[in-house]
Amino acid sequence: MKPTQLDNFRQKLDKIDKKILIALAERFKIVSEVSKFKKENNLKPLDQKRWNFVMKNRKLIGKSFGLSPIFVKNIFEEIHTEALKIEGK
Repeated sequence: MKPTQLDNFRQKLDKIDKKILIALAERFKIVSEVSKFKKENNLKPLDQKRWNFVMKNRKLIGKSFGLSPIFVKNIFEEIHTEALKIEGK
């Protein structure tokens, strides 16, 4: 069977999804390093000031790419929840 335009779109989406997952894995490796640093320096896992900055900044960046601030907020809240789990280990 000949690949259709839909198949081509799906292949492109698959490649992008893989890049997203690779980026998340890289991000969480850095989170682990941050966690070690915070523990060594007796810092709390949650820095509310930093978190407020991140959320504001990521919403602005997302908006510049045409993404809904609510969508960006939801994504980064999930990422942050996972990061706090990693930092809590």
